[in-house]
Amino acid sequence: MRQRENLHDLYLSSFVFLFLFLNFSECSLHHDRKEFNKYILGEDVFVYDQDKHERIFTLEEGELVLLEQGERNAKWKKILFEGKIGYLPTSTQIFPLLSNQSELKFHKYFLVNHKKRIPLCKRPTRTFPCDQILTHLNYLDKLIFLKAYYINYTGTWIKIKKDDFIGFVRLADTVPGEIFNPTQVHSFQENFRKICPVKEKYNHVNAFVCFSTKRFLNGDAGEEWKERVYFKLNENSNQFQYGRKYIETFGIIYDVEQINKSRFRILYLDEFDYSENDFYVDVQFEKKLILGPMPETLMKGTYKQVSDEKLVFKTGLNYFK
Repeated sequence: MRQRENLHDLYLSSFVFLFLFLNFSECSLHHDRKEFNKYILGEDVFVYDQDKHERIFTLEEGELVLLEQGERNAKWKKILFEGKIGYLPTSTQIFPLLSNQSELKFHKYFLVNHKKRIPLCKRPTRTFPCDQILTHLNYLDKLIFLKAYYINYTGTWIKIKKDDFIGFVRLADTVPGEIFNPTQVHSFQENFRKICPVKEKYNHVNAFVCFSTKRFLNGDAGEEWKERVYFKLNENSNQFQYGRKYIETFGIIYDVEQINKSRFRILYLDEFDYSENDFYVDVQFEKKLILGPMPETLMKGTYKQVSDEKLVFKTGLNYFK
């Protein structure tokens, strides 16, 4: 009987010891484990050794590094780069990696979306155009995709290879080659311009535009006004804008499916998160009218609303009048 009690005590002690050991190990693991996130360097930097005295290698602006998440007020940041460990001054300019990097990797190559030549930049910049240009790219030039990331003020950039050049272009000036159907897109653009031949400048870009015949009440800071919904196709690219103030959709048209003689499905990439979307329009060629959805139906998240109402778009109208 006593032997059985001794064995019971031994088992119990062993269990308690194992429990405490595992919990201690787990706590130590969480304590020692540091979180590393992906960042893009915003400038050329020297990387220092653990003592922060000697420079061990140099990294150029645009390189991807893993940055340890430490104290905000620390003077140094620990990084990992291609298996190497080093330290950067906290003052180094860095930018977070684009969240949908994996989605962009699905597209192995991109085509130039802009019908005017665009610069292939040596490195991404916070202003545009860039100051160091490797060469210029033409409409529908094929670009091999390497990396993608976000830069403050100038948006998403991608690192690409073109012939013997490796450089950077803005994502909004490209479209994934695997899904782009230029024949269908150009055909729809031609029909749109016949109905909406008026051009206006929007965000420093010339666009063909039609306005909705219906006006909507809007407001800002206590003021109220009535405005029309606009439908714009950029003159020099496959980008479009649709909506009114505070309810706007920006995208890149990559394909257009003709459902019947007058109905079209427009497939586009959301310019901000590069997700694939679509909407339908009806074109009355004889009356030179376009029927489109309410802009709220194209929005995402809490702003999106369901509506079957069709808006009539025509040329010759004013945004406010």
